[in-house]
Amino acid sequence: MSPEEIQEPGLKAGSSIQILVESLFGNTLALVIDSEDTTDKLESDIRENSSCLLSVVRLLHGTKILKPGVSMAKQNVGNGDTIRLVLDLKGGTSFDPLPSASPMI
Repeated sequence: MSPEEIQEPGLKAGSSIQILVESLFGNTLALVIDSEDTTDKLESDIRENSSCLLSVVRLLHGTKILKPGVSMAKQNVGNGDTIRLVLDLKGGTSFDPLPSASPMI
């Protein structure tokens, strides 16, 4: 069986699912989407139904960040699942966290 054929039990390809989207402030938005909709389509639906600035957030399902352009079914998003919006924090250091000690004279 190919990975494309593996689905949530009882979920047919192209079927409608209801997901919950939890915002940064704890508000929950219920959306009905198609299981073959991509993350990009989900983002546009969220943008239409809320005032969230999606350029600074990521979509999180469980412990995984949803990949752009990939369908909900391929990312194991099923009926009743919750998608959380989390801040997209850029990490890494570009400075020396411990300044070098100057020699004592």
